[in-house]
Amino acid sequence: MKVRNDLRLPAAIVKAVDKELHNKPDCLSATTLIKGIKEIILTERHFDEIEVGAADRLPALLGTAFHKPMEENGLPKLETELYLETKHGSGITVTGHIDAYNRDTGEITDRKTCSVWKTQFSDFDDRDYQGLICAWLLRRNGLPVKNIKFIALRKDRNRNEAKRIIRKAPYSYAGPNRAR
Repeated sequence: MKVRNDLRLPAAIVKAVDKELHNKPDCLSATTLIKGIKEIILTERHFDEIEVGAADRLPALLGTAFHKPMEENGLPKLETELYLETKHGSGITVTGHIDAYNRDTGEITDRKTCSVWKTQFSDFDDRDYQGLICAWLLRRNGLPVKNIKFIALRKDRNRNEAKRIIRKAPYSYAGPNRAR
């Protein structure tokens, strides 16, 4: 993937958003599996031809930055940034990173950055699918899963707009119940 610097951002930012191929051969991550099959195939085939603006990759950098302090300041019983993989019957290895997992309660905590509108319109299918894949990975590795909880950092939050939205429809989303 080629990262263009159309907006003349500092070199350190461009380097930080530069992306390597996400999956190794015969390996699919949870985040890849929630994409469409055509997108997966075309991205793998043409990865070196794809161009993206550095500024367009900034939201991903913000998401990564959100994880670090959460990992460092997590609760004592939480395992953070847990990496799991399992071989599927098709010969493909499925991988996933779990932000936080509590073995005592069987709860996955997934931290996401998103827009206010994503939470207001409950546009969570991608998060649900990713959470269910991570639950499957944990179970395949002999670990119980009873609940999936998502924590959203709304990156475009406006204090006055947030007050208006909260009065209309409070945000409370604990993730898919299907993980049980």
